[in-house]
Amino acid sequence: MTFLFWSLAALIAVLAETKHDSVIKENDVYSMTSVRIRRSDDTDRLTPVVSQHSQELVELKAELTALKARTAELENIVCFTVRFSEADVTGLGLNQPVVFDVVQYNAGGGYDKNSGIFTAPKAGTYVFTLSLQRHGSDGTYIQMVIKKGNTVLGTAEAGYSPFEHGTMMVTTHLTQGDVISVQTTHGSMVYGVQATSFSGVRISPL
Repeated sequence: MTFLFWSLAALIAVLAETKHDSVIKENDVYSMTSVRIRRSDDTDRLTPVVSQHSQELVELKAELTALKARTAELENIVCFTVRFSEADVTGLGLNQPVVFDVVQYNAGGGYDKNSGIFTAPKAGTYVFTLSLQRHGSDGTYIQMVIKKGNTVLGTAEAGYSPFEHGTMMVTTHLTQGDVISVQTTHGSMVYGVQATSFSGVRISPL
């Protein structure tokens, strides 16, 4: 009888220990499952954030590409407009560069107001325009030319009538370093400020 009692007690102890181990394992499984669920929830919350940042990165790259293209475009611009500061311009020397001392615009830095010479900073096709007004006190007509080096590209002339205007425009190809100037070939006086001006623009790299 005593042996049966102890055998039954031992069996109950084994069953109790087995139940305890089973409960611990169930708790461990639940804990691991909870961790996985929490990690899954965290991932779900991060997904739209990552997606938004990825879209922002794509947009920033596109803006950077556009900015680089715009910068390259601006670096290729060559354009200038110059004129005289004085209303009455007298004593213009013959066959030498006319110095326009007011630089209204000089993208590319090609025009030198100290020498009156434009030096092409980049090769390409250029358009030059010269507009002049004969001075009323001059007893003869005024004639100016646009020269590429020593070659005359075009002539602007204003006759004997007081305040007469003369304008010319010329298109030419320049290599980098070619020089352009305006020179007086007849007469010595013009009206300045806005009445007489010289402009140039690079319209193509070809």
